[in-house]
Formats: sequence, C-alpha cells, structure tokens
Amino acid sequence: MEYPELIGLARNLENALGKKVRIEVGESAADAGERVFHVDGRYRLAVEGGDSLTSREEALICLILKQGVEREGRVGESGKNNPLAALARWLQQAEFLEGPRVPPPAVHQLAWEDRVPFFVVHLGAYDETESGLDRVLRTYFDHQAWLVPINRAELLVLVPCTFLIGPDAGGEWEKGLEEAALGMAEVVTTEAGEDVTVVVHPPVREVERLPRVLHTMREAYRMGKAYHPGGPVYTTWQFTLEKLLEPVGSDRAGRFLEEISPVPFWEDSEVREMLDVFLRQNLNVSETARRLFIHRNTLIYRLDRLKQDTGLDARRFEDALRIRLALLLTRRLG
Repeated sequence: MEYPELIGLARNLENALGKKVRIEVGESAADAGERVFHVDGRYRLAVEGGDSLTSREEALICLILKQGVEREGRVGESGKNNPLAALARWLQQAEFLEGPRVPPPAVHQLAWEDRVPFFVVHLGAYDETESGLDRVLRTYFDHQAWLVPINRAELLVLVPCTFLIGPDAGGEWEKGLEEAALGMAEVVTTEAGEDVTVVVHPPVREVERLPRVLHTMREAYRMGKAYHPGGPVYTTWQFTLEKLLEPVGSDRAGRFLEEISPVPFWEDSEVREMLDVFLRQNLNVSETARRLFIHRNTLIYRLDRLKQDTGLDARRFEDALRIRLALLLTRRLG
C-alpha cells in the first residue's frame, strides 16, 4: 500500500477508535501498551493504548486495512498520473511533512485559477466511482468543481471563484460563499440522502497554499462542532471569539460565569435561543422578533425580564459581549 493511502486509513482508525495511530516503517520493537498491525512488508500501524482493544475493535482494524488494500488494487496504476489524484495524495502526505510543501509535477497540469475551497465531512464512505455525492456536487456546480477526496470521510471541493463571486459582489462575497455552502449541504441531503457538514474558506490563489488551507478548515470544523454543534455550515472567518476562548480552562470559565450573572440564564433553552438569534441579528429587536415568530413587544418584555434577573441588558454592546462569551463558554463546557 502507498504511504498517502495509508495516511487516510490511519486517520479513519483514529476517528473510529479514539486512539492515536502511528505509521511505522520496517520492523522495530513496539512501545509499551502499543498494539501493532502489519500492513505489508514495508509499513505497519502502531495503535497507542492498543493493549486495551477489544476483539471487535481488532477485527475492525483488520477489516479497514483489508478494504484499503483491495481498494488500492482496484485503482491500480491508472490513477498515478491523474492530476486530481496526485493533488489528493499530496494533501494527504503534506500534513505529515515539515518545511516547504511543494506539489508534485502532475499537479501543475491543472489549469489553476482562483478557487474557493469547500471542505465536506460526511458519515458515509466516499467512493468517487459510485457516490451519489459525487454526481450531486458536479451538477450543483455545473461540472466546474474539482472533487478531491482526502480520505473516506473528507472531501475537498474546489470551485472557480468566478462561478461563485460576481464582479459586483463587493463586500458581500462572504455572505455569498456561506449561502453557496448552505445550498450545497441542502442539495446533498435531499438529492444524495447524505448528511454532511460543509466548511467554506475564502478564495485561494496558489495551489501551494492548500495544505495550510486544509488545516484551517479542519480547525474550523472542530471549533464549529464544539461551539455550534448541529450546524450544517461553518466558515473559517466566523470563530474569532472562539479562538480567544480556547486557552480558557474550565475552572477559570466557571469563575467568569459566576461573576457575570447571579442567575444561570444559559441553562434556559428558550432564553438561549432568544439570545442567539438576537446576537446573530446584530441586536435588532424587530428582525429578531420576526425570526422567532413573536411580537416585538413580547421580545422587549423578555429582554427587560432578563435585565431584571441578571443585571445584563442585551441591547447594550458591553452586556451583549458578556452574554456572547457566556453562551460560548457554556456550549464548549457542555
């Protein structure tokens, strides 16, 4: 099995087992607590904490390795010089390389232009020869998108910037890309029957930037699941406050929440929903009431009641920021 394909299998196993999986070359003594699985004469996988694997987990590992070898055999040598296949292998391998990441010559055969990357994470195993996902995405983007499978759960979609962003977009391009991502998630669900999460990144001009871009989108996906679980679409530019909160530990977060309000308003699901919508609508009372399907006076009453109970007026910027931080912290802490 080739090294890039093995990287994808190792990532799949890490996701399935919740354990670190290392790729080793040749024969060497296993570290304490590790369980080693031989792939072929060249490579083997070392699972940290593998001495606690159940028999079912060991069988799963053997099955995934077997399927990977069989899948590579079906691909054969015909895809080695395919530019998109070369791009996929390079992105898989670049994650583990240090220093400059230079794409292989085959990648330069692509007619590169400014392209918008969409990172698609799905539950099903992606097979570009059989997947309904492949068909739906190609149709959705009028056959102008490049589909680059990273592994069996991750797909990178590269769409020409000119297809998505018109010359008159001005400062509205971010909203347009987010709407395109949302439309993609919806059409995949309705047409291909797959639940996916989509992360969108600003346009990329050079192919050499893609490894870093892919890392950024994975980080946005992780933060989205931690702070805004259940969302079908995330953007790489939406997590400014969340990044600032990452180093804050649970003890410090707890003290902040105790200081911000004598009443844990974040525990009330209806209040949380009201505040989430209010903040997303930039503290606009009328628009928030319309989104919540309530009368404007009802919303004002609820905001006044929140101020009376907590001392926080969500209509004031300073208090709105405190409320926003409290909602983010409690969401992350679960």
